Amino acid sequence: MPINFTQIFQDSLNFMRNQRTITAQFIAIFFAVSLAINFLVTKQISPQIETALNQATDPAAAELLANVAVSDDIAVLGFAQLFLTFFISAWGILTFHQLSERRTPALGDTLLRTFKRLPGLIFLNLITVFPMIIGVIEIFVAMFNKTSPSIFSLFAITLGIFVFIRLNLTTVHYLVRPVGVSETIKTVWLSGFKRTAVLFIYTLLIYFALPLLVRNLAAFGGNMPFDVLIALISAVINIFSLIFTYRFYSLFIQKA
Repeated sequence: MPINFTQIFQDSLNFMRNQRTITAQFIAIFFAVSLAINFLVTKQISPQIETALNQATDPAAAELLANVAVSDDIAVLGFAQLFLTFFISAWGILTFHQLSERRTPALGDTLLRTFKRLPGLIFLNLITVFPMIIGVIEIFVAMFNKTSPSIFSLFAITLGIFVFIRLNLTTVHYLVRPVGVSETIKTVWLSGFKRTAVLFIYTLLIYFALPLLVRNLAAFGGNMPFDVLIALISAVINIFSLIFTYRFYSLFIQKA
């Protein structure tokens, strides 16, 4: 029987309505992280740009100094936001799993369990995206050198996308099941045999459609009240995508 994405969508909305307390708590956590990162960007980067502009007399040099001044801080803050989002997402999925199993989770307990699984989660995430990153790097190097991408680059990016589609549920499986890393990879890989199409649809929804919606909302930003509203809406979308992911995973593994 095929997986009904419309039903998963409705079930995810129902879960958010029925578990309002936990849902609101994780929305608040995502929202707070987003505001904190935006505050640090404004607090640390804006003064550096102003200083760089004041120190240079040539407009071109001023622009270069400004870019250099902010690049390191942007990289650090971007990595921090990426890591926090990754960890909070794992924490949320584990909490939603316990709720789905009719257990009342304590956030401190699921937080500790997520910490214990963190090294394996990071390793699985790296395994999932590494082939695709290799392909992307090869293509960027070719573009930088103003040459056409090689056959290896195209093969690497194609293989990387395929591996990502087949293995992007490994972190969920590793979180909610008492299994090791190797067993997780084996189970999820075999579960996707002859089912790549349904995984592809899920990947498009979670990693393309919903992030695109968030980016389109962010494009309307420009003043503080509206930026805060967008951050709140983005947090709600993030939580919905986590619940959708868990519901999809549960059906996918069950039907394997």
